[in-house]
Amino acid sequence: MDAGSAFNTTFDNGYRGLQRLIGPLADWLAPRVHANWISGVRPPLAALIIWLLYSGYYWTAFVIYTPTSLLDALDGPVARRRKSLDFNDDEKFGAFFDAASDKFFLLPFLFLLPHWNRWNSGTLVVVNVAAVMTIGIELALLTIRTVDYLRDSNGHPAGRWGKIKLWVESLGAGGFVLSYPAYESWTAIAGSVLLLISVPMAFRSLWDKFHNRRS
Repeated sequence: MDAGSAFNTTFDNGYRGLQRLIGPLADWLAPRVHANWISGVRPPLAALIIWLLYSGYYWTAFVIYTPTSLLDALDGPVARRRKSLDFNDDEKFGAFFDAASDKFFLLPFLFLLPHWNRWNSGTLVVVNVAAVMTIGIELALLTIRTVDYLRDSNGHPAGRWGKIKLWVESLGAGGFVLSYPAYESWTAIAGSVLLLISVPMAFRSLWDKFHNRRS
């Protein structure tokens, strides 16, 4: 088995394990909660988290950020459970709304990074460039998703790199949330490293999206 196949197998096994872990919660929520409600609550909570940070409620902001960032792993299983229970949900809109909600949850934190970052100029440039590149790619992905939806295209679900990219970006943003306003801490450094790592993943996700649209 080559390295690429080993990586894919490891990722698939880990992802299936995560789905089994949250399966009981998804089973309980499916008859009671629309998957779009889970997706849609994340952008308003991002605004609340940023307000808490600026208001000095740092730990409260992080405590809310952590489960909110994990909700992305829950809306998909809930949607699939609801389908098996014969709920007549709009799957096409749900897939689009899920992807858009992911973007609108993370983008506010990325937009604010240049304002938050108070490190030395070298680190400032690196982190800001990474943030700007990630913002550009995420907006491009959102544009493609929107065009596909408006053209009545089924689009393509997020692939491995898209999922990994989102998790790494979420962890990176979480590092900045946890460290605010003391950006000399190790969590801020870890957040910067994760954000830098996510940039090539974002490029790969965008490349896969263009490739899938041509095929």
